Amino acid sequence: MSTDELPEDGPAYELVMPFVVCESNGGPLDDHAFVLGCQFEDLRQRLDARPSVVEEFVDADLIPQLDLLAMKGEWDFFYSPAEHDPDHSQFVTFQTPGFTERRGSPEDPS
Repeated sequence: MSTDELPEDGPAYELVMPFVVCESNGGPLDDHAFVLGCQFEDLRQRLDARPSVVEEFVDADLIPQLDLLAMKGEWDFFYSPAEHDPDHSQFVTFQTPGFTERRGSPEDPS
């Protein structure tokens, strides 16, 4: 399909296979908890690669669990509420202990 053939409001997407274990599809599990579990596992796998820094917006309800993950993996863990975020997100940073470089800030010339 060329871009000339796309609907004016953009392409539409559907799940190939619905998450039938979620309440919204008749299953026993809370949708929000399922999403948080997926987000948690994605972060856990990324941290397993031991990068120096991982920065991410996450649902604020996940913060206590991420704090435990940071303790287990011996990460420095920082978070702050995102301003004016309607999605209840917070920006989190995991970094290896002793890592001093801050992203988004100029390096100290001295």
